[in-house]
Amino acid sequence: LKNDKQVIYGRNFDFDFGSGFVVNNPRKLMKYALVETEKNIMTWESKYGSITFNQFGKEFPYGGMNEKGLVVEVLTLTQTKYPEIDNRKVISLLQWVQYQLDVSSTVDDVIASNRVVRISKENPIGLHFFVCDSKGKAATIEFLNGKMVCHKGKELPVPLITNNTYDESISYLKQFNILGGDSIV
Repeated sequence: LKNDKQVIYGRNFDFDFGSGFVVNNPRKLMKYALVETEKNIMTWESKYGSITFNQFGKEFPYGGMNEKGLVVEVLTLTQTKYPEIDNRKVISLLQWVQYQLDVSSTVDDVIASNRVVRISKENPIGLHFFVCDSKGKAATIEFLNGKMVCHKGKELPVPLITNNTYDESISYLKQFNILGGDSIV
């Protein structure tokens, strides 16, 4: 949500198990992807500091915000199929979130990173991502049929993700009068 003075982001965390912790991630640290079976792993230096919510350990966040105001969050998406092995550097699933917070300052930076880094297929858990920045730009990022699918700008009439693909969620919402349908919420 964006108004004249601020960008507001909201999220819930409704897993049935576990607890989590908040991590302060400093800038100027050298990092590498924790990937067991694939080669060509990603290495990088954190350009920006961030605060993240983690459940499984430092460097493996479920989401967070960096000092430039970039937010990256995840939700489950069972239809996810990550890209096949190619010549891009590889990174583990949750480290992709930390990588984006470490090196990106805008939604466009995150989307452009798909040219140089891909998520490893080692972890079969399907996730998709909601990204927003300090300018109020937002995007959904999904990996469907091995390809990155983004919705932003006019392709993102409602800036949100659920545990369905963005297209499925918008199709469902269009049934209701808030988006032109006949059903009442």
